[in-house]
Amino acid sequence: MLNLPDKHETNIQKQLFEGKRLIAGLCASWCENCESWQIVFSSLSDKYPDYCFVWLDIEDHPDMVAEVDLDILPVLLVQDRDNILFLGPVRPDREVAERIIQSTSSTMQVFEPGIRDFLIEGCSFANESI
Repeated sequence: MLNLPDKHETNIQKQLFEGKRLIAGLCASWCENCESWQIVFSSLSDKYPDYCFVWLDIEDHPDMVAEVDLDILPVLLVQDRDNILFLGPVRPDREVAERIIQSTSSTMQVFEPGIRDFLIEGCSFANESI
């Protein structure tokens, strides 16, 4: 399922609190590459239901993406609870995206942009014991 922060906030928070891998597409409505990427990204979200796919429009959520270099769009973020596996621009190519999403053997040494924390912030069950 492709989650939108404004429409699926509770679902996003629940999945991230459970520790699901975050797959975030950072795009803009004015970006032609992002149009193509959204189609690919949405189909990947259907194929990988065990991951939390979030579509972030950088114009709608500038505070959420303030720490990310957005000179080239679209940008893909793949993040486990503790590690960023990928953060960078991507072409809207399904095969490349799948390889990045499925990767379990690498982490990137990059500045933590705080997107995962921003999405889970205020989660009503975040203070409950597991």
